[in-house]
Amino acid sequence: MTENRRIAFGRMAKVMVAVALLAFGATELGAQGTTGKIQGTVIDPTGQPVANAQVFILGTAFAALTNDEGYYFFNNVPAGTYDLRAQFIGYQPAEVRGIRVLTEQTLTVNFGLSGAVALEAITITAAETPIVPRDQVTSKSIVTGETIDQLPVDDPRQVLTLQPGVVESGDGLGVSIRGGRPGEAVVYIDGVPVRRLRTGAAEINIATNATEEASVTTGALGAEFGDAQSGVISLVTRSGGPRFQGTLSYETDEVFGDGIKVGFNRFEGTLSGPIFGNLTFFVGGTLQGQQSDFRGKGWDEVPTYVLGGLDTAVTVTDEDGNETALDVPEFVQYSGQCDASANLGIECQGRRLPYDWTSNWRANAKLTYTYGSGSRFAISALWDQDQNRLYAGSNIFNPEAYAGTRTNSQVYILNWVQQVFRTAETELAFDLNLSWQTDRQRGGVLDRDWELANRDPSLGISLSTMQFLIDFDHFSQEEGDDPRTLMTLSSQDDWDVLVKNVQDNLGTRLPYLLRDDLRSNQAYRRNPYALSTGFRTGGIDDVNPRLDYDRRAIGRLNVDWQFDRYNRLKFGGEGQLGRVSTFSSDPLRQIFQDVYSEDPTRFAAYIQDRLDLGDVVLELGLRWDYFDTRALFPLTPARIFTHPAYDPDVPIEDLTCVGAECDEPDAGDNFVWKQ
Repeated sequence: MTENRRIAFGRMAKVMVAVALLAFGATELGAQGTTGKIQGTVIDPTGQPVANAQVFILGTAFAALTNDEGYYFFNNVPAGTYDLRAQFIGYQPAEVRGIRVLTEQTLTVNFGLSGAVALEAITITAAETPIVPRDQVTSKSIVTGETIDQLPVDDPRQVLTLQPGVVESGDGLGVSIRGGRPGEAVVYIDGVPVRRLRTGAAEINIATNATEEASVTTGALGAEFGDAQSGVISLVTRSGGPRFQGTLSYETDEVFGDGIKVGFNRFEGTLSGPIFGNLTFFVGGTLQGQQSDFRGKGWDEVPTYVLGGLDTAVTVTDEDGNETALDVPEFVQYSGQCDASANLGIECQGRRLPYDWTSNWRANAKLTYTYGSGSRFAISALWDQDQNRLYAGSNIFNPEAYAGTRTNSQVYILNWVQQVFRTAETELAFDLNLSWQTDRQRGGVLDRDWELANRDPSLGISLSTMQFLIDFDHFSQEEGDDPRTLMTLSSQDDWDVLVKNVQDNLGTRLPYLLRDDLRSNQAYRRNPYALSTGFRTGGIDDVNPRLDYDRRAIGRLNVDWQFDRYNRLKFGGEGQLGRVSTFSSDPLRQIFQDVYSEDPTRFAAYIQDRLDLGDVVLELGLRWDYFDTRALFPLTPARIFTHPAYDPDVPIEDLTCVGAECDEPDAGDNFVWKQ
């Protein structure tokens, strides 16, 4: 048996032993991670391996020594572009520059040292990037930040829709992977799942200029995944490097004609660099505004009208002789083409819709510190706010029903990788990842003063926090009470009280319960100006107030053990504690009301091994999951009981039928009835 055959047989024996020990099924090792691996060999001019040569990742604390075969490796290298140097006494140092590390992939970088030592001489080689990583064992597409920077997108996930098996859902809920529904694909940012507990969608977004890498896995999901049904999207934010760098850019469509522009404006900026030693920083952000939603070709020819100034005042006398004074406004053309002199001096806005702007800002910051020979500490923070002024449609003449939505998301991540020991072929490290996340989405009728002050923000950008008629932080409906002063729904205890009130049909349940004076459909609020039926001029019940509030604490601890050159074992666990609160209802009636809260918990443990044999890569894993929604919701949601014999203090199971006509109860009969 030749030496090569003995080596091959020895490797296959390790494969067979590992399969016999684990036998868990093929998986992907940590595809949602944020780090990759670099390995290679160092040889001399004769092609012989150089033992104990030093290999460094420049600008970091990563360092390694080669073994007797000239082999070296680095685990847990954050995704990014690096320069590597190899050196040994008696040889010229060699550098390979521009090495691109991809998450959960192994990059092979070999060095050839020159024999003669020359003062300050360094052999420099440009890195070669493989088209497909040799150890990629699943259907996975990776897009680097450099590629994203060159594409006309404002969200890195838009780039992933260009990959096989991924399509845009078209309903604003995200992408669909392998035919799955939006929200079934889990989204990771810096190794942490960021999907909402209630909907499964990821509200938080990161700016394109802050994205180091974006990847999508469409098949062979690994043991580290516990909540991914159709695929995994992984985003990695940028870290600072050894040199100061910054970018600044501006985009707009204002230079184009009315048939194209919608008032789009976008500002981007980043700054990164070293603080001291191996401590680096990165800060970045975007500010974007759009004065109208996009509309197709020809909409610049379609007129849309809004309320203008006062035209005249009329007096209306009802059948009882009561007189009511009504102000009749003028109507002004907003979109389409028009002569400003005949339009109260107002210039038409082409294809833009009136009062239909969107404004958002995104920011993220990251501190990274490397120490030892491969340990790392990183803190990331991401903030995202989206404000959408909704086009009023048939409510365009009803300013009391102008509506909008505001979504605020925050994610804070702490990642600590501690190297316990390492040799030329082995390494043991701990990986701790902690995260706190919040998503708060509000919607409903806008506060009148705020709406007037922010009706048409410059560049479509509004830095003022959107205010609503119904303030969920101070929530009440009791007659005679200020609806901004009683129940504080930012308090979890008050959420539980609200759900209990809906269960019992008592107490605070709506901000304006049975306030018929606020209804849109009544005299002089419909059709007062000889307009077609459906145009209203007052009332708030056409828009439902809504609040969705998610809070999540997520922790994960991994043990990463490279116990020989070919086997890398990972095992660990993760846990998630959360709180979900939801309110959605007609502001005056309880019909179709949706109010509930829950405290979901999730725990998991997993183990997996990666066998990297060069020409063959095999991954094996096993996972255990536990999930409990711990939901609190009405047993009979918002049921309104009108029978005089109904007693809310009597448990439902104790109710009985008393009377002769139990099958067809009448309000005049003396009976109680069971639901």
